[in-house]
Amino acid sequence: MKIASLLVAVGLLTGVTSAQSQELVVGSQGDPSLDPHYMYIGTNVAFWRHIYGSLTMHDDKGSPVPDLAESYRLVDDHTWEFKLRPDVKLEDGSMLSADDVVYSLDRAKSIPGNPSPYTVRLESITDVKAVDPTTVRITTDKANPYLPGNLVDIAILPRKATEGKATGDFTSQAGIGEYGRYRVSSFAPGDRVVLDRNEDYWGEKPYWKRVTFRVMPNDASRVAALLAGDVDLVDFVPPTDVKKLRENPNVAVHDGPSTRMMVLLLNYRDGQIAGLTDAGGKPLDKNPLKDVRVRKALSKAMDRQALVDRIMDGTADVATQIAMPGMEGYDPDLKIDNADPQGAKALLAEAGYPNGFGINIACSNNRYPNDARICQAVGQMLARGGFQPKVETLPMSVLMTSLVGSAPDKRDFAIGMLGLGAQGTHPIALPTMVHSVDKASGRGAYNFGGYSNPELDGVIDKAVGTLDSTARNDLMRTAVDRATEEVVVLPLLFQRVLTASKSDLTYTTDPTEETLTWRAKPKAQ
Repeated sequence: MKIASLLVAVGLLTGVTSAQSQELVVGSQGDPSLDPHYMYIGTNVAFWRHIYGSLTMHDDKGSPVPDLAESYRLVDDHTWEFKLRPDVKLEDGSMLSADDVVYSLDRAKSIPGNPSPYTVRLESITDVKAVDPTTVRITTDKANPYLPGNLVDIAILPRKATEGKATGDFTSQAGIGEYGRYRVSSFAPGDRVVLDRNEDYWGEKPYWKRVTFRVMPNDASRVAALLAGDVDLVDFVPPTDVKKLRENPNVAVHDGPSTRMMVLLLNYRDGQIAGLTDAGGKPLDKNPLKDVRVRKALSKAMDRQALVDRIMDGTADVATQIAMPGMEGYDPDLKIDNADPQGAKALLAEAGYPNGFGINIACSNNRYPNDARICQAVGQMLARGGFQPKVETLPMSVLMTSLVGSAPDKRDFAIGMLGLGAQGTHPIALPTMVHSVDKASGRGAYNFGGYSNPELDGVIDKAVGTLDSTARNDLMRTAVDRATEEVVVLPLLFQRVLTASKSDLTYTTDPTEETLTWRAKPKAQ
């Protein structure tokens, strides 16, 4: 059935009977892993937050605050101390202990064959010690002001219930050792997971007695299920459906800011690159992207406001820099190029390319809202700016193979588009996309194009190791300004979180894009 026909069938959505039964059914894009340390992606994190907990959590401003830890403090430049809540009751009736934390932080980086491990949040940790049953001390190899924020995404598991359990055991046993807001009642991989409220939860009890996540990776299917009344709430609403959904009196659309930035990465490799060609399709001997004038021409060719208005239907915000408002390093005075195709052509001519050159753009077509459409629009803008673009849209798995699945000297993309999500107030693009690749420290993890600026690296390194927040913010702002001036990457837009529900529900979105069901309530509540 077509979405358009469903949108006018307003009679299909009747009262929110789920409010009386206190059962909520969610149409979810993700198919969750029940092992909270397996595959670090947002949909998995959102799910395990329902059944486990973490030492810290983000507040509404993105700053870390205590969660399972009732407090934490910096003992010295390399040591953080966390005091645990005394009232976190586990499934077997015992209380959460410091030993569970020691065990969990080790397990989170030790899952064999983990395709997307949580180690990026734990790399600086050199030692975790239980001082007493409710006190944990974590030592880092260098000053790490971001450790409390990093631990937001690390689930704490009870050692007694989960030690020795493999990822498959969590699936076969339909959850192990849950002590969070909910416990797993049943699990059918690829179909649904049913959660029942944990009446022994230490914090505020959620409104819903039962929550069912129905796995619906197809956007149209999720929207259709909401309109048919089969689900109460759906996540990751396609921007193209927002206007019509808002016109439906039986639907409420909930949108809010997201920390996910859509960004163009550039290939800085020396020598010939298949994605950079002359008019005849022959690879150029010299990489033009290493010339800042060419990079500025790319930026001038971009009409970011048009991407927001025409492609995203207003459900995004223009990215003027790689830090968004509220993040460390954000510079309110920093301006980005307005769309100026003629200015782009002039810069290309100044750089020695009066007729432009061939340039390929590789993007996903199944990962981010409107990713393929954004990519096609970027190609059209580059053409108006004097370039000769070739657009390739690929499944995300294929795109990632193209970007990182081969040795750096074999990567033949010229431009790759990715979405980078941040946690809290940390401008993650600086250490991951702008910093030179450094496997020892983990920095430059997403610097697929090989950009390297030792001076800028030094500013970033100093910033991430500075404990004083004012001094750190000043350093981050310096790094953001320099990265913008050098056009190291091209930020396009910040997505917005789009969720829809039956009209009798309220819901508060989370900037991390996590679907957290305790944020959904009947309007009367």
